[in-house]
Amino acid sequence: MTTRIDGFVLSTGRTGTVAITNVLNTAHGVKVLHEPSPSRRFHILGTFYRQGRLKKERLANIYFRSRKTTLKNIKEDQYIEVNPFVWGMGEIFCEMIDRPKVLHIVRDIRTYIVSRINFKAKGWHRYVIDLVPFWEVKVNRFIQGIDDWGSLRPEEKASWTWVLINKTIDENEKNTPNYLRVRFEDIVSQDEGVQKDTLRKISDLFEIQLDIKASCDLLRKKFNPSTRISVKSFELFDKDLQGSILNITAPLLRKYGYPLGAVEE
Repeated sequence: MTTRIDGFVLSTGRTGTVAITNVLNTAHGVKVLHEPSPSRRFHILGTFYRQGRLKKERLANIYFRSRKTTLKNIKEDQYIEVNPFVWGMGEIFCEMIDRPKVLHIVRDIRTYIVSRINFKAKGWHRYVIDLVPFWEVKVNRFIQGIDDWGSLRPEEKASWTWVLINKTIDENEKNTPNYLRVRFEDIVSQDEGVQKDTLRKISDLFEIQLDIKASCDLLRKKFNPSTRISVKSFELFDKDLQGSILNITAPLLRKYGYPLGAVEE
């Protein structure tokens, strides 16, 4: 039996991908891995590819060669990769894999940015990650009209990165017929109907049999939470920063169905 790469779960990160991995792994006949090694390198290599600094064929070769050993060790016939680090590679997957299934998870910028800041505040990597060459995506190289990137506050840079990554993943909607976008908030919703409907859509996308009730029970547990709280809520940011973040992200917030409040005035 040969395991095939069947699909991907892509996002900005901090979107419940560890929880989704655990849910999907309850289905029969599929193996789901979260950020299998190597993964972090593809955040940088994918950016190089999007900038035209790395050829598509070269990046594809690096990726599929890296997954060859992984697939050899999988007994199930299908493999799904949950990996925010490969956000820039969807176009390659859609060309190299026959009708790949792509699940895109989005999250409201107001909770995403708080989770991102708090998650970064723990772990040894917080001391070195910003020093890794090319780790920061300079979004002004992709999106025109961003004035003085270097002077932006970290939260503003994170907001532009949220925009770039989500817009890039959105492109997969035209590249594969098997594309689904869902909101993080609906996956973990306290409204049982909304949560179950979202899980059924995910189950249908990947053509797997999920026990919806058991999946809802599993999602009551928090996976990979931010344990050191340095920022409690978006509302505690100063008003100028709140306004800047919402103005940067407003077009996508509207597209994804998030209420904007004062930013629409």
